[in-house]
Amino acid sequence: MQVVITPPEASRYEAEIADKLFEEGLHTLILRLPVKGVDKYVSFLEEVSSCHHHKIIISDHYGLLEDFDLGGIYVPSSKRHLPLPIIASQRIISTGIHSLDELSDLPFTPDFALLSPVFDSISKSGYLANAQLSQLKERLAAIPTPILAMGGVTSANIARCYEIGFDGIAVLGDIWEKKGLEISRFRAYPDTEILSLAGHDPCGGAGITADIRVAESLGVRCVTIPTTLTVQRKDLFTSSVATEENYIADNLSLNLAGNHIRIAKIGMVPSLRTLSLMIKEVKERGVKRIIWDPIISATAAERTVLAPDRCDEITDLMRSIYLITPNLPECKAWFGTVSEDELQNIVDDTGCHILLKGGHHVESSDKVYDLLIRPYQSPMTFTVARHGAPKHGTGCTLSSAIASYLALGHDLPRACQEAQRMVSRMMSSHSDLLPAVGLKLARRDKKRLLRYHKLQYITNTDDPRLLMKRCSAVLEGGGRWIQLRLKDSTTEQRTILGRRLRELCDQYDAVLIIDDDVEAVLRTGADGVHLGREDMSPLDARRLLGHGKIIGSTCNTSEDLLRAYHCGSDYVGVGPFRMTTTKKRLAPILGGEGVKSLAIFNYTLRHPMPMVAIGGITLEDVETIMDTGVSGIAVSGVVDISQDMSGICAGFITQIKKSDRGHAVV
Repeated sequence: MQVVITPPEASRYEAEIADKLFEEGLHTLILRLPVKGVDKYVSFLEEVSSCHHHKIIISDHYGLLEDFDLGGIYVPSSKRHLPLPIIASQRIISTGIHSLDELSDLPFTPDFALLSPVFDSISKSGYLANAQLSQLKERLAAIPTPILAMGGVTSANIARCYEIGFDGIAVLGDIWEKKGLEISRFRAYPDTEILSLAGHDPCGGAGITADIRVAESLGVRCVTIPTTLTVQRKDLFTSSVATEENYIADNLSLNLAGNHIRIAKIGMVPSLRTLSLMIKEVKERGVKRIIWDPIISATAAERTVLAPDRCDEITDLMRSIYLITPNLPECKAWFGTVSEDELQNIVDDTGCHILLKGGHHVESSDKVYDLLIRPYQSPMTFTVARHGAPKHGTGCTLSSAIASYLALGHDLPRACQEAQRMVSRMMSSHSDLLPAVGLKLARRDKKRLLRYHKLQYITNTDDPRLLMKRCSAVLEGGGRWIQLRLKDSTTEQRTILGRRLRELCDQYDAVLIIDDDVEAVLRTGADGVHLGREDMSPLDARRLLGHGKIIGSTCNTSEDLLRAYHCGSDYVGVGPFRMTTTKKRLAPILGGEGVKSLAIFNYTLRHPMPMVAIGGITLEDVETIMDTGVSGIAVSGVVDISQDMSGICAGFITQIKKSDRGHAVV
C-alpha cells in the first residue's frame, strides 16, 4: 500500500500533479492543509478530476466528504478527542501515530495508521528517525491494523520498511521536494503485490492465470505458486495433481523473503492438511491477511476436487484466515448451513469474515446478492445485475480482486463490492465460457463508452413494440447511445424493457442509459443512469452503482452545472434549447445564447464535462448548436416523427462530425 500526502501549502500545481499521480496508479492521497481554510480545500478538489475524488482522504473540513464523495478521513492527533463524523463502512478512517502503544488508546479503529518518523524526515527539519526500529518487527506482525511507514521514506529505503514489517509507505517530502520530479519519484516505488496459491488452469480461465490477469488489471503484481495442476479444458475437467509440499514451501521461503506481500489469496488445494501448512508458512513470513476461496469442485468438473470430509478442522483454520468466499453449495458443504444467523455465530467465534456469494441463488432472477458477514457487526449486502453468460473462473476473479483491492488500501466492504462489480463486467464480456481479455474485456469501459455521447437518442414511448422498432432504427443509422425514458412507469416495467434493450445494444456495442432509476440500472446491467434536477443526487447514485457506471445530470443553470461537477457527473445534458413536447415539466428555455453561456462556464472548470444540448433540436440546428461549445446533441421527437429514422440519425451523425469543434473530447 502506498499513500502520498500533500504538502501543507499545496495549491493548483500540486493538484495537477496529484491528478497525474492517480493516472500513474496512486490509489490514496491524504489532502492535508493544516492552516488552510475550507476554500483552499475546495480549490484543490476542484482541480482534481472528479473520477479520482474517491481516492482522496481529507484531514480537515469533513463536511466536504459528502460534497465531493471523498474516500475517507484522516484524523490528526489534535482531533482524536472530538466527535467524528458518521463514516460509511466503505470509507476509510486513518490516523497518524508516533508509537504503536497509541493504537490501544484510540477512540476508534482505523483502517490504517501512519507511524512516524521512521527515518529522518525530509520535510521537517530535526524530525529524527525512530531509534527503536529493530524492535518493531515482532510487534508489527501481531497488529491486524495495517501500519504504514512515514517520515524520510524514499525509494532507497522502502525495502527496509517492508523488512521491518510495515504494511506500506506514506511519502511527503520525497515526492514534493524537487519540483518537476514528482512523477519520476513515484515511478521508482515498487509495485504493490499479492500472493496467489492456487491451481493452474491450462485453458487460462481460472486459477493462477486468472489471478494474474485480475491483479495486473488493477495495477497489482501477483506472485503465484501453483498448488495443483489440472487436466481440463474450458468445458471439461478430468483430473488434478497436487504439487509437492516441498515445492510450495521452497517457493514461499524464496518469494516471501524480503518482499512486501501482506495479503495472500488461496484457491484450489488438494487437502486441508496442505491448506493448514500453507497458512502456517505464509503467516510466519509476514502475510497478515489470507483470503480463501474454498473450492470443492471446478466449474467444468463432474466430481469434487476437495471433499469437505474433515469439517471439524475448518473452525481452527478460520482463526488464521481473514476472509472465506464460498458460494451457496460450498457454504452448505463446509459449514452445514447457509443460515445468516448461524454463519454470524461462526464468524463471531472465529474472527474470520465470510463473503457468501449469491450466484447460485435461484430465487432472484434480477440481481446477484453477495452477503458479507463480519465479526460482531451487521452483515452487508452487495448487489449487481444478473446478466451475461456463465463464466469459468468467477470465484477466482472475485477472491483475487478482493485481495488486490485490500492491498491497494480499500477497506473490506469496498473491496468486496468493487470485486463483485469486476465479476459482473467479466460475465457480460461475451457469450463464451472463458472471460474476454484485452480489448474485448474493455468493451464496457466507461471512458470508452463516453465517446459515444455525441448523439444521444432519448426514447418517448412505453409501447414495447414501438420502442424496440425505434431503437433498432437508431442503431441501424449509426447511433450508439440509447437513453430509456419512461417517466410514468415502474421500476419493474423499466427493468423488463431495459433487459430487451440491453440485448439489442450489445449487438451494436452501444450504450444503454436509463432515466432516473438506479434500481433498474442494477437489475438490467445498463451502462448508467441519467438524473434530472429533482432526482437522486449523483453522489448517492455513485455509491450504489460504483465508478464503472456512467452518471449524467440535467442542467439548466450554472449552479446546476457546478453541482454536477462537484458530484462527479460524467456528462451533462443542458437545455431545453427550444420548446419541446416530449417533456411534461419543461425548464426555462435556454436558446442558443443560454446554451453557449453554460458551455463557456463549463470550460472555466479544471476538467470540463462532456456537454450535450437537448430540447427541440432539428437537423438544421446542428451547426448552430455545435458552435455554442457543446460536444454533443440529444434527440427524441425529431427522430420519432421521421419517416426514415435510420436516415435522420445518420444525417445527425454526419452533421455533428462536420460541425464538431473538438470540444470536451473524452
